[in-house]
Amino acid sequence: MQFSHAFLAAARSMVNLKMQEPGAFSFTLRGELTARDMTGVKATVEEALVDGVRHFVIDLGDVEHINRTALQVFADAISRIHRYNADVALISPSPYITMLIRSAGIIDMPRSFPSADDALRAWDATVTGRLAVGR
Repeated sequence: MQFSHAFLAAARSMVNLKMQEPGAFSFTLRGELTARDMTGVKATVEEALVDGVRHFVIDLGDVEHINRTALQVFADAISRIHRYNADVALISPSPYITMLIRSAGIIDMPRSFPSADDALRAWDATVTGRLAVGR
């Protein structure tokens, strides 16, 4: 799969971005996230959705804080993923980060997994392509 220049430029703000398998990729975020950071996440997600990606793995294990404006942008990105009937898994969010994400009003809270490999194994592609298990 080839990504546009705009997609790759937005992805530079990620700590780590990689295709996990066809139709799935992961990125890792860290530190204190701002609206600018999350706007890059949203742009990356939107470009990937257009390019056919349907499984997203977002590693939040090293995220310390997400400010309120950034949370709204993140919630918009999650909603966009769901509108495409795609899946998103969160990797190792702390209880504090989980609480912040829930406070953003995300109706369909993404499932959390201890690792990207666990999330990828959980996708039940044989039936629906939706996340089958999680904690």
